[in-house]
Amino acid sequence: MGEGITIEEVRKALQEPLPGFRAQLRMSTRPRISPEELEHSAPPREGAVLILLYPLGGRLYLPLTRRTTHVADHKGEISLVGGAREPTDSSFWETALREASEELGINPQEVERLAALSPLYIP
Repeated sequence: MGEGITIEEVRKALQEPLPGFRAQLRMSTRPRISPEELEHSAPPREGAVLILLYPLGGRLYLPLTRRTTHVADHKGEISLVGGAREPTDSSFWETALREASEELGINPQEVERLAALSPLYIP
């Protein structure tokens, strides 16, 4: 196997400007609602995910979860750790940390924030 990416390379990449909506359109398998259309539609449910990179044996790993079949949306899908924003969450960062703690048992105090990525609307 190859050497993989390092945390230093991730840090450097996150210093670049984010590609935002244009990149989301290129990556999408179906049409996306534009930011302008989103402004004039019903407010979306807010949520946050955490791209949790952790080192082990000189490599970086990324935990994923499988959604249960008992949820309303996205049943059985593979997903990043995260979930709905709650009224007590002061920020999306806090939402992501709370969900990661609930789902993986991580200690939020041990997580270093590298960056926030572009917001994404998921229908």
